[in-house]
Amino acid sequence: MPSRRPRLLAASLALLAGLLAVTACVAAASPTAAAPPATPAVPAPPAKWTVMVYMCGDNNLEKWVSHDINKEMAAVGSSEDVQVVVLADRTPGYSTADGDWTGTLVFNVTKGMKATPDQAVADWGERDMGSPQTLIDFVTWTRANYPAERYALFLWDHGWGWWPGNTMQDRTSNDYLDMHELRHALEAVDGVNMIGM
Repeated sequence: MPSRRPRLLAASLALLAGLLAVTACVAAASPTAAAPPATPAVPAPPAKWTVMVYMCGDNNLEKWVSHDINKEMAAVGSSEDVQVVVLADRTPGYSTADGDWTGTLVFNVTKGMKATPDQAVADWGERDMGSPQTLIDFVTWTRANYPAERYALFLWDHGWGWWPGNTMQDRTSNDYLDMHELRHALEAVDGVNMIGM
């Protein structure tokens, strides 16, 4: 019997691509403020979807954090129907792109933006992306600040999954989010309609 995992992954990626494509067809993306507040003053108006991306680049994937936000997500950006919110963590030593920032920033991805500290909607300092509590905090914070009818959560990292049993590697904290911790985090948050890894 063929594995369902490739089909589920393909379906998840197709749905993400579709959601991002919808933003290009709907109303124009909201303009980016020159100096956004540290955290949204008021929650964004409810959208049809909020797409949350938990982006663990506190490892040798650091150079791809800015690249994927700038070249892929910001190519489409958010709209009034689909909000794209990213929690991105970087580490020193792999990339000096976009101001060579390290630590953990939250971005509401808008069309054409760059993943620089002045574009972040919140600075979370240095967070352990290998901790289930950080994932719980991100989902809870995003749902409070970017309400929607439906929520999608994408985990961005090496994608090791079942072997060696880790999904998120945080080099600064020397920690990994393993499958048991991931299950705990997902059980602790309610209302995530789609998960992609």
